[in-house]
Amino acid sequence: AVLLATESRADALGVPRDQRVYLHGTGAADEPSTMASRPEPWRSPAMAAAMHAALGPTSVDEVGHLDLYSCFASSLSFACDALGVRAADRSLTVTGGLPYHGGPGSNYSTHALAAMTEVLRRDAGSFGLVSGVGMHMTSHSASLWSTRPGGYIPSEPTEPLNTVPIATDASGPATVVTFSTVHNRQGPEWTALICELPDGSRSYARLDEPAAADDDLVGRRVALAPTDKGATSAHL
Repeated sequence: AVLLATESRADALGVPRDQRVYLHGTGAADEPSTMASRPEPWRSPAMAAAMHAALGPTSVDEVGHLDLYSCFASSLSFACDALGVRAADRSLTVTGGLPYHGGPGSNYSTHALAAMTEVLRRDAGSFGLVSGVGMHMTSHSASLWSTRPGGYIPSEPTEPLNTVPIATDASGPATVVTFSTVHNRQGPEWTALICELPDGSRSYARLDEPAAADDDLVGRRVALAPTDKGATSAHL
């Protein structure tokens, strides 16, 4: 559990001052729910908005400790891009990372807040940033903490993000925006594509011949055709 109290209530409860950790800022934002509708799937404007709302006037260079949500390696890459930091230059977790904490549904974020609290008590006056991610890089949150007393800075509501229209019935030529190859126990099985149509809209498609491990399909031209199962198939 996370217990929040006012300064006067903490005084009444006798919480020692060297044990108090103060919330300095928060941020939350959402990407469009469908991957294909995001203009640039290689970055997350919503993640950046949430983190910078939490930081407020504090520079990330002033933040001594990070715990960035690590459901996938890509989540950390997105977070480093959003914050403008290099993973090689600093530690990205004080908890140990989600892969070592039991996976999704393990209440990792509460433990990250608890771990950050302990770190900040040992490093009085420093700042710690904790982030969270939900669904397919869709929902993003962040909070800034310190033993340094200070007023909480409420974040401004984020503006709706731009979206790309999704074609429900696509056929003809298209260009691969991004892709992911599905594997079974024997190896590559098939490849999921997000494709851009000539009119600027996008479509999901299935490439039954899986991409080779070293084959980058981004930018490749494909031919789309509807299937009798209501899906869209692609052919190189």
